[in-house]
Amino acid sequence: MNNRNVSALKIIVPPADAAILVSDGEPIMRGKGDMDLVCGHCRTVLVSGETATEVALQYKVMHIVIKCACGNYNALTPCEPAPEDDRQRSIAEAAYFLAEKRGFEPGGALQDWLAAEQQINAPGPRH
Repeated sequence: MNNRNVSALKIIVPPADAAILVSDGEPIMRGKGDMDLVCGHCRTVLVSGETATEVALQYKVMHIVIKCACGNYNALTPCEPAPEDDRQRSIAEAAYFLAEKRGFEPGGALQDWLAAEQQINAPGPRH
């Protein structure tokens, strides 16, 4: 019995800024997970045991296209950042603006971060 998750990739015309990986009919990457990424046309396994996000992180590029042995180009679309990543990004941005308001004087980074956390964690609309 096969307990692997399978995700079919979307067939596309590759954009000019894409990194193109070419499969010869075998997976271009093998991981230890239970996710297989397959060609959206012929269902050949292009990536075994990895998610699209894991592949993008390994290759350090977000626009990856895999050309299958059948000739079709498959888009590898990483997942959106986790909510905690968005929260940290929001805190960092708010802390930057607090530091800017005080003229970027040294010694206030921790206070800026803590105040930004309070702003982001507070219920209600944000300004």
